[in-house]
Amino acid sequence: MQAISHKAVKVTNGFWQERQRLNADVTVRAVYDRFSDTHRFAVINPLWKNPFVRSHIFYDSDTAKWLESVAYVLDDNREKYAELEKLADAVIAQFVALQAPNGYLNSYYQRHFFRIPFLNRNNHELYCAGHLAEAAVAYYKATGKDALLKAAEKYLSYIRKRFIVQGNTGFTTPGHEEIELALWKMYELTEKETCKEMAEFFLEKRGRTKDKPIYSACNQRQTQSHVPIREQTEAVGHCVRALYLYSAMADMARINRERELFDTCKTLYQDIVTKTYITGGVGSDYVGECFTVPYDLPNKTAYSESCAAIALLLFSQRMLLAERDVRYADTVESVLYNTLLSSTSLDGKKFFYENPLEIRLAEPHKNTSNPHKERLPITQRVEVFSCSCCPPNVTRTIASVGDYLYTEDAENLYLHQFIGSRYTSGEGYIDIVTNYPADGIVRITGKNLSKKLWVRIPSWCKRYKVIVNGEERNIVAENGYFPIEESDFDCTLSLEMQPCFVRCNPLCVQNRNALALCYGPVVYCVEGVDNGCLDTLAVKQESVCSLAKGLTALPDIIVEGYRLSMSSTYGNEEAAEKTSLRFIPYFAFANRGESDMKVWIPAFF
Repeated sequence: MQAISHKAVKVTNGFWQERQRLNADVTVRAVYDRFSDTHRFAVINPLWKNPFVRSHIFYDSDTAKWLESVAYVLDDNREKYAELEKLADAVIAQFVALQAPNGYLNSYYQRHFFRIPFLNRNNHELYCAGHLAEAAVAYYKATGKDALLKAAEKYLSYIRKRFIVQGNTGFTTPGHEEIELALWKMYELTEKETCKEMAEFFLEKRGRTKDKPIYSACNQRQTQSHVPIREQTEAVGHCVRALYLYSAMADMARINRERELFDTCKTLYQDIVTKTYITGGVGSDYVGECFTVPYDLPNKTAYSESCAAIALLLFSQRMLLAERDVRYADTVESVLYNTLLSSTSLDGKKFFYENPLEIRLAEPHKNTSNPHKERLPITQRVEVFSCSCCPPNVTRTIASVGDYLYTEDAENLYLHQFIGSRYTSGEGYIDIVTNYPADGIVRITGKNLSKKLWVRIPSWCKRYKVIVNGEERNIVAENGYFPIEESDFDCTLSLEMQPCFVRCNPLCVQNRNALALCYGPVVYCVEGVDNGCLDTLAVKQESVCSLAKGLTALPDIIVEGYRLSMSSTYGNEEAAEKTSLRFIPYFAFANRGESDMKVWIPAFF
C-alpha cells in the first residue's frame, strides 16, 4: 500500500483538533524557548562565541526535530504560523552557514574542531544527519524552500564518500540507527539511487562487520548488531535504536518488494507485542533503555520512553503499509491515545522522558539508613531535559498525526484511525465528524470517491453498528475492516464503548491477579489525589462503572470498588469496605501536583 500524507488530511474537529492546536500554539514554541535557553540554537551559529558553553553530540538532532515539527505545523496553516516559519528560516540559515566546504555538518565536531569525524560509533553523527535529512524533506514539502534540503544532500554525499567509496571511517554502521529510515524518505522524495544505495548499505552491513560495542558494559545486542538483519528474530537492545532500525527494514521490504525481509519484520513485531505495555509503551529497563524478555513489564520502574513509543508508532504504520492487518492499526491507536499523550502535560509545556505505570511517592524514602536508593522515574514533568530528544519528537508526531489515518492501493482506500478530518483526493473527499474517543460515534461522509473504502473495526470493540445511506448493514469485518462500495455515502459507525476491565497474560508476573480499566483505546489509572491510599484498593472485573466529567475532553470513570484493611500485620481475616473509585485517562496523570498513581489494580475475589 501507499501512505497518504497529512498534507491531504486536514484535522478539522474533535479531540485531535484541540490537541494539534495546543501543540502548534503552545508546545512548539515552548520547546523553542527551552532550546534557546540551553543554547541548542546558538551552537549552530558559526559566529557565536562562548568558550563556557559547549555543544553536545545530540543537539543537532533536537534542533532538526523541532524544524520538522514547524514544517508540519506550516502544512496545516502557513499564514497563521508565519512567525514560526521566520524562526525556522533563521535556524536553517545557521545550519547552512555552518556547513563545511566538503559537506560535513555537525555542530559538536565543528565547534570542537580537535575531534576527528566518524571515529566514535556512539557519537550520534549519523543519527543527527538522519534527523537533519528528515527535517529537510519535511520543510521542503511544506514551504518549497530547499536550502536545508541542499545542505542535507551535500552532507549525505560526503557520508557516502567516507563510508562507501573510501571506507576510511572508524565504524561501518551507526551506534544509534536513524539515518537508515531518513535515507528512504530522501529516496522517495528525490528518487536518487544514491540514497537507496546508502540505506541498503547501512542496513545490510549491520551484524556483518567488526564494529565494536558502543559501551564496554554492553554486547552487540544493544545496537542490534549481533546478527545480520534477516536473521534477527527478537527485539533486543535499546528500544529507540531497535525500532528505528525495524522501521527502515520495513521500508526496504516494501520498496524492494522483498518478502523475506518483511517476514523478518513480522517476526520482530510479534515478539514486540509480548514486550509492550498496555499503554503502548516499550522498554522495561532503564539500563540500556532496552527491551528485556517477553512479559517482563514492571510498573514502578517502567522506562517506557516517549521516543520509544513514537518509534513503535513509526514501525507499526510501516508494517500497515506492507500488509493490511488490524493489529498494526491497533498498536498505532494504543500509542496515540496513551503513551504519546502522557508524555506531555495538559498545558502543553512540560514533558516526561519516561512514562511509568505506577508511582508510589513513599518508595524512594523506604530505606531510611542507606542513601543508595532504587532508581525510579521522575514523578512530575519538566520543561526540558539535558537529553531532550522526546519533546521535539512529540511535537513532530502530533503535528503530523494526519499521516496515520489512511493508506491506499490501486483499487482500495483504507481508514485506520477515527480522527475528525477532511481527506481530499482529486474531486473526491471524505469528511469524518466525531468526538472519538470520548464516545464511539463516527460519522463518515464520502463524495466522488474512485476507490472502495475499507473501515477499521478496532480489536477492542466487540459490538458495533453500521448505517450507510440510512440503512443498517449486517456486516462482518474482514481481518478487522468492512467495505463501503459506494462512491457517495453517508455512514454512521457506532462502536460500543463501555468501561472494561482487562487482564494481563499470566506470564506477566508483575500484573498477575490485577485488572486495568480501559475505555475504548484509552487506558485509565487511579491517582491518590482522588482516591487516598491506592495500596488498599481492589476491584472486581464486573464492577459497576459510570461516566463523569473530568479534567479532559474524555470522561472520568467512577467505579464501585473496595478498600481493604487488616488490623494486624498478618492474619486470617481481611475487611473489605465498598467505596467509589475515580479513574482518569492515563495520559492525564501527574497534572495536579505529586500523587501516587496506578494502572493495574488488584482483583477482589
